[in-house]
Amino acid sequence: MKKPLLTPRDLPRLLLGVTLGVVGAVAVVSPFSLIPRAWVEAPTSLPAPEHLPSTGPSHATWPPHEWTDDPKWHWVRYDDEGWSTGYVGTYRSLEDLLGPAPASDRQLSVPLFPTVYQPDNLDKLYYDWIAEGPIERGDKVLVIGTGSGADSWAVALKTQSKVYAVDINPLAVLNARVTARLGGFELEAVAGDFQAIELPKSFRDFDYVLWNMPFVEAGASDENFLSRNFHDGDDGTIATRFLERLPSLLKPEGVAVALNYALARNYLNTPGTTTHVAPDDEAAITDTTYMLFVVPNPGTAQ
Repeated sequence: MKKPLLTPRDLPRLLLGVTLGVVGAVAVVSPFSLIPRAWVEAPTSLPAPEHLPSTGPSHATWPPHEWTDDPKWHWVRYDDEGWSTGYVGTYRSLEDLLGPAPASDRQLSVPLFPTVYQPDNLDKLYYDWIAEGPIERGDKVLVIGTGSGADSWAVALKTQSKVYAVDINPLAVLNARVTARLGGFELEAVAGDFQAIELPKSFRDFDYVLWNMPFVEAGASDENFLSRNFHDGDDGTIATRFLERLPSLLKPEGVAVALNYALARNYLNTPGTTTHVAPDDEAAITDTTYMLFVVPNPGTAQ
């Protein structure tokens, strides 16, 4: 009987030989030479290939349509007019904005993860207070509901120290951590409902607690709130529990700052609370006017 060309006992030796042969070949060829240069270096422009098929299923226009898609990023900025934000626009715009840092460090481009609240120019009152208010270098600040991390970045510009954050949405916590890496600041962020979560021991003795809150709305319900990714639709319950939790978070002389509709005055009513609206809204304040609440520690307020 003929001896088989390959027996089961020969198989391990064959596999070892093939493996060593592949490793030897890779060792001779630089690994970077195996990667198309365009994958490693982002070109400043995209020249069209010399030969594009004119017919058939592989026909393509140049540049590819993905180059003009919305990358789901926002830019955030402080300038002489205060806070502003907007869509990056396209992937090509993103390349421009992620280029060399601007002369000022008061601009950043941030990604937006699914379900995460995006920065909005309507929140200017809140962001301008962060920049122009009494927060000082070295202050310990907690941001509740940090979303994309844009407000944590704004705080870091003032404190030049670690920022603390909590958000009920785990994707928002991841988003904020990415923003911290891009913005070059230290962030300690945890996921969970601030009303119930047992926070780390480091989440104590804050000088300031900030929150661009879920807005109080007439006729709101828990079901309405949950269906909107925790963005808006508070019936007053969240605002009330916010005040209840503050004494365990703030220093005795600490302050909470929250953005909400003016309707929240019915709930954010700790003695000594002051409110602010945009100058254009002062003449006619309604329940849906954007209002900033500066709340002293309810545990020590007189």
